[in-house]
Parts: sequence; structure tokens; C-alpha cells
Amino acid sequence: MLTANNYQSLPAKISDNNFNYSHATWYVAFAMNTQAIPAVTATKETPAENFDAGDPAIYVHPDNPEESLVITTFENGGLRVYDLEGKELQSITPKNVRYENVDIAYGVEYKTQFVGETATLDLAIVSDRANDTLAFFSIEPETKKLYKWDEGFEFPESIFGVDDGEATAYGLATYKSTVDDKTYVFVSQAESNKIAQLEITPTFGLADEPVVNAKIVRTFEVPVPEGLELEDAQVEGMVVDRETGVLYVAQEEYGIWKYSAEPDGSNEGTIVDTVDGIWGNSPLTADIEGLTIYYGEDGNGYLLASSQGDSTFAIYDRADSNSYLGSFAIEDGKQIDGVEEADGIDVTNVPLGDDYPVGLLVVQDSFNEPATVSEDGEIENNTNFKYINLADFAEIFPNLPTYDTNSFDPRQPQTRTTSDRVDGDDTTSDKNLSWNCSNESGKVTFKYATDADFNNVAGMVEAKVTDALLAVKDKIKDSQLDLDNYDRQINTLANSWTEFDIREEIQQLTACGINDYFEEQIPSDLNTIDNFIATVVDDSGYLA
Repeated sequence: MLTANNYQSLPAKISDNNFNYSHATWYVAFAMNTQAIPAVTATKETPAENFDAGDPAIYVHPDNPEESLVITTFENGGLRVYDLEGKELQSITPKNVRYENVDIAYGVEYKTQFVGETATLDLAIVSDRANDTLAFFSIEPETKKLYKWDEGFEFPESIFGVDDGEATAYGLATYKSTVDDKTYVFVSQAESNKIAQLEITPTFGLADEPVVNAKIVRTFEVPVPEGLELEDAQVEGMVVDRETGVLYVAQEEYGIWKYSAEPDGSNEGTIVDTVDGIWGNSPLTADIEGLTIYYGEDGNGYLLASSQGDSTFAIYDRADSNSYLGSFAIEDGKQIDGVEEADGIDVTNVPLGDDYPVGLLVVQDSFNEPATVSEDGEIENNTNFKYINLADFAEIFPNLPTYDTNSFDPRQPQTRTTSDRVDGDDTTSDKNLSWNCSNESGKVTFKYATDADFNNVAGMVEAKVTDALLAVKDKIKDSQLDLDNYDRQINTLANSWTEFDIREEIQQLTACGINDYFEEQIPSDLNTIDNFIATVVDDSGYLA
């Protein structure tokens, strides 16, 4: 429920996975102010256009990062290629196309004209909504231009079997698998909930012309939320974590989901966050549009999401829990206007010269200013793309971790996992896990401390409870938590907290599958858990 001054609260309970009787469990009050949003300003922008700007993709130059490119879609206006000053280098405007989204595939292997020989190239891959297909362009670093590669003989006539130019290819994300080293493209269907995964293989045709073959290797559906029609369940913004193989998709009117990006992966998704109003307050206001990932070292970093409805951007931890870390806006600067209702976004951690020493964020602006005036005197909206220096984030988010800018190479991503598990009785590790279930769906924050008064807070993370029968996992890093640590569960509707000793509360068990999550058996002396509050749960994953 909402309280005064735009705050929200919910009662909840937590303990950790250490299973010891001296453990104290707490209820806590927590209130979140939804008003104060920090802001940055753009340092560069691209020329304004009357076409609808769509999606940007940053191409990192292989030899000289200062020569990197920004490749963008303008839907019915084709493609544009810009340098890091925002200057247009190339305009591609074929007829009868509608280029919606673009992404980069680095190091795609292809067969040359010579038998038995292969080489690699970098591709810009684009979704064409008008023709329910994909368009492929090789990127030439020396000329800074794109060159079209046609479809090969092995290519689906239509990705989704629709030719109306509407319920067709829409959102797009590329992924070079760390498992089989093949290149894949994810494509979402507009006005639907379907996503197709295609394997692509560039080669040369009979006349030595460059072509790309493709085959659909997987299709799956994002759940249609209760109360929404199929056409309202569409996905556009997508991004794949190139190191962990996790696909994030933005269901515009509902929330962010994540799936396995491997072709043989599960088609069951996990919710990361929902739009405001579904589970109380949320940093996301529909529509959710672009998604992108900032890569830090050792699997750390951030997932960024465009909250188009309130013209802000939400930041989530890249690690397992995808904890919400904050939001920001892009406001008017001295010479460049701010960003309103952003669609596509892209970010890189790679230093791109003196102007972008710790990386670059590129954002679509749906309402660029000043507006233009037509020949008949009518005011016309125009769109463009804004460049943001990531060094500016250090000022507005002083508590966000900063990462080594050389920790990620888009051409050589490392295989990582964010699913490492630490047993509850491991007191020497610098990580600690908590498992939790609740029959009250919503956002939950876990706070850990080494003292009962919480003067020494060891860590805090967030999770989203989507199903009363599914446990959620939260990882506390860089803290030496021992068997006597205390923890609190903060749910965004709470307004008071109390404490009790778990030893006095062991009565009745209702399980939600804890043994599916732990390799070891639950200690026999903790085989039952109290049913003390109907909407809250115990520390080890049992539903109260």
C-alpha cells in the first residue's frame, strides 16, 4: 500500500541459510522516496531528423578505439553511421524496408572463396519489420562504412510467417556462444509474445558474392500477463550478456525477463523487475524499451533499462540477483537538450579516447529540441541520438562500484557464471547466499549485518518474488559473514519491525522445494519451520 509522500512499505521476514539456533530474525521498516532522480547531460549529439530514430549500436574499432562508430536505425529512414563527434559518415536508405533495431556481432566466422579456409568479420545485423527478415552489413574499420551482405540460399522466407509488415521482425540482439562459438541472433515478433533464435553463417555464393545463411534453431514465448492482450505482450528491447549467456528481454507493458541464450536452454523465463503498479512501486514506467549491459571485471557490471514512460533509466546489478541500484535521467545541458521517451540505448565500458575515457552511453531521443517548422508553418517533432560520457556517472552515483575499463573485450568475451553457490556453513568465503520464498509477490531487499543493532551492515541486495513456490537467491559479496550474523528482509510495504529467536518459532512446515536448491540435506533439527505470519517466509526457503 502507498503511504504519504510517495513512499511504499510491506512487512516481511528473513534469516539466512546458516541454520543455527543462535540466529536472530528481524522485521524492518523501509520507505523509498520515488521523487529524487539524479541526472547527467549529453556531451555530443547526432543531427536531428524527421524520421523516427530507433536503436543505436556502438561499434568498437579493433585497433583505434577513438575511431569507433555509432550505427543507428531510423525505421523508414534506413541506417546512419556516425563518428564519436556525432558527425554522419554514411546514410543507407533502401526502399521498401523498415529497419527497427540493430546490434553488432564481432568475429563472425565465414568460409572464404578458397576451399578449407575461413576468416572472420564484424557484422551489423538489423531487423526489417517491413519484410519480416534480417539485413546484414559487414563493418569495414578502415573505410568506416557498412557493406550489404545478401541472404543466402539457406534462409527463412519469413521469420514468423507473417507478411503484413506489422506482426513481424522487431526487437533484435546478437550473441556469439561461449559454448559452441556459433553466432546467433534473437528476433522478437511485434504485436506478439514470440522470440526466434537464428544461427547465422556468412559465406560466398556461386558468383563469389558475399551472402549470409540462417536457420531458426529455437522459438519460445514470453508469458502474456493477466489482463493484457497478445498484441500488448510484445518485446522490443533485448540484450545478451556475452559472458554469462543470459538473454534479457523487455516486455514493454509488463517487465524485464531473463532466459538462457543457448539454443538448447530452457524456455522458462525469470522476472527481473516489473513496471510500476504491478507489484507496488517500481523504477520502471511503461513502456520499457532499450536494454544494454555495462561489463565490469569478474562478472560484475550493470544492466541498464530505458523507462520510457517517465524518461528515466534504471540500473540493475548484472549479477544473479539483478538488484535495483538506482535511476537517472538525461537533462538539458548548456548546448544540448535532454532526453525524452528514449527508445534504444547502448553502452560500452571500453575507453574511446579523451572524450570518453571510461566508456560511452548512446541514447535515442524521441523529442529532440529545437523542433523544426515545416513549409506550411507547422511545428514538427524530430529525433536524434545523444552521447553521454560515463565519467559523469561517478558524480551522481558515488556509491556505485567502478570497474576496470579494460576488463571486457567485445571481441574476446570470457566465459563466466554468476551462479556460484556457497554453502550456509562456509564461514571462510567472501560470498554468502540467502534463499527466500513468499506468498506475497513483490520486490524484497535483504540487508545483512554482523550486529543486532545493524551498526555494521555487511551488505544489501534486492530480489523479485514472482511465485510463492519458487525460491529466490541473493548473493552478498565481499563480506566475511559468520554463523552469528543477523539479517533483515525489507519489503517495500513495511512500516515496523520486531525481532524474535527462531528457536521459539519452530512448529509447522510448508515447503517450497528447498532441496532443489541445496546439495546437502536440511539439518534434522530444523526440519520444521513456524507458520507465524501468513504472508512472510523463513530463512531457508520455506513458505510460512
